[in-house]
Amino acid sequence: MTDGREQLLKPGIGAKSLDGTFARALESQRADALIDDFLAAVFLRRGVTEGVLEPSVLDEDGRPLDPGSRNTSAWFVRARHVGLRSWFGDRVIEEAVTSGVRQVVILAAGQDARAYRLIEEPDCVVFEVDQPEVTAFNSRALAGLDARPRCERRPVSADLASDWRGPLVARGWQASRPTVWVIEGVLIYLPPDVREALFRDITALSAAGSYLSLDDAPLEELRGVQRVLDAPGAARDEHSPAMFDMRPRAASAQLLQSLGWQAQAITADALRTRHGLPGESSGNPLASILGRCHVVSARYAG
Repeated sequence: MTDGREQLLKPGIGAKSLDGTFARALESQRADALIDDFLAAVFLRRGVTEGVLEPSVLDEDGRPLDPGSRNTSAWFVRARHVGLRSWFGDRVIEEAVTSGVRQVVILAAGQDARAYRLIEEPDCVVFEVDQPEVTAFNSRALAGLDARPRCERRPVSADLASDWRGPLVARGWQASRPTVWVIEGVLIYLPPDVREALFRDITALSAAGSYLSLDDAPLEELRGVQRVLDAPGAARDEHSPAMFDMRPRAASAQLLQSLGWQAQAITADALRTRHGLPGESSGNPLASILGRCHVVSARYAG
């Protein structure tokens, strides 16, 4: 099985940050899309302009390429999974904002567009934390657009591997106010001690009434993805299974509970069933594995 990523994404921002953006763009153009990330294609076009994406990532009308024409069905499977985790994160954010939370912190945000597509409270502030080269790229891509954020958007240039807390505070984040934290597509690459330190930092920064949304995968499912993508003909790039951290670690929900959070985990398949959401064919091996990965919602009482 091949997903064609080696033809579409180049090293650097293209392979690191725009990988998830491409998945959201594909999901958004489906008839039964779980999200409508209308800015994803804007970022992809900028990526082509700057040479960090291959031109073949877009069709002649500037829309994300239909991978079916390139025998890249794994892209659609992954796009559906990324769409589901985004849908889940949207629901957690909406619940938090409805309860009165007015700070949203998206860690390793990439090209997240929730400030444009989801949150409509003008007094809500969305902090998008990512590496300086990513936030700079985003600023260039968004410059001159007619679209405006529906709430206040504040990019934060910081690497999660170093001090991201100081830059977050410098951009106006307030520790005295509850926050909804979002972590998507990151944890499977982090060593156990880094994961635990991240959760401890978030807990130390969280006021009572804070929320958290994340996605994660048990080691057995990571091994399953590894078997599928290591098969002959499978594409390898910066997001290859070799980058997964396979060391034993505590489950995210259990670790959060030990830190005082009320946390609940649910598998992707169970989430789809509960809410009647569309999914991929159960006969697809990658879809079956991703269906057993999970998302976690948590609330902190302080």
